[in-house]
Parts: sequence; structure tokens; C-alpha cells
Amino acid sequence: MTKTSKASALHFELKTLLPAQFPLAKKFYKAHAQTSKTNRHDIICAAYEPSTQEISACLRIAPCGDCLLLRAVFVAPEFRGLGLASRLITFALQQSPNDVWTFPYHDLQALYSQLGFNKVAIDTVPDDVSQAYMTYTKYGQQLEIMHWQTH
Repeated sequence: MTKTSKASALHFELKTLLPAQFPLAKKFYKAHAQTSKTNRHDIICAAYEPSTQEISACLRIAPCGDCLLLRAVFVAPEFRGLGLASRLITFALQQSPNDVWTFPYHDLQALYSQLGFNKVAIDTVPDDVSQAYMTYTKYGQQLEIMHWQTH
């Protein structure tokens, strides 16, 4: 089955996981060699392929001091290129009670901009977000700081 036929054949179900379901997200990340820890205070959203009820994509919105940080957006390789990350991020933002910050790689800035995130300067962000960004970038990763505001 090609990506094109996969995209028209599959209708992913998007869900916000309950804390009792967090081990499913942990299992998904581990199966794809992703090092993402879940926390009981996270908002974890996942996309399920209906015929198997297996997670196809997952993300976390985690507390960062008084702020929320979008982290660990991951789509299983066989489902990439279908727009699943965009759908899941949009769904997750609808679940968020507050503004959300994220640190995408430079080449993903356009995607996040399309989803309503705005690039911001480090000197304009809350201290908790700034400190998290500095932790992520101290090893030379080329990341942006982007902000999404609730409406």
C-alpha cells in the first residue's frame, strides 16, 4: 500500500490519554527508540490507526514552571507524510488550557507557523521556558522558540 492509498484508506482516531494509559505512550516511544519520559501532569495525545488500535503518533504537553511546553512529537515512520503530526498538534492545542511553547528544529518552523505558533526571541519568554531552551540547545541543537496563544 502506498502513502497515497494509506492516506485515503486510514482515518486516524485522535485521543487524549488518561494517566492510566500513559504506559502506552511510553511503550510507543520506546518501540521507536525515542527517549521521552511521561509525567502524570502531562497532557498526552495520540493518534490511533483504527484497524489495529495501535498508536501511530504521539506527543506531550508538559508543565514547564507556570508554562506549558509541547514536547516529544513523534510519528511512526510508516505514517509520515500524511499530515498526521499537524492533525495531532492541532488536536492537542485544543486540549490545552493555556498558551503553549515549543522548540522545533529550524527546518520545522514553517510547519509550526502554519499551526499558529509564532517565533519569539529568547529575551521575551518566561524564565522557565528560557531555561528549558538553554538546556536543549547547550549541545548545539539548532532549535527555534515558538509560542502559541490560546484564543
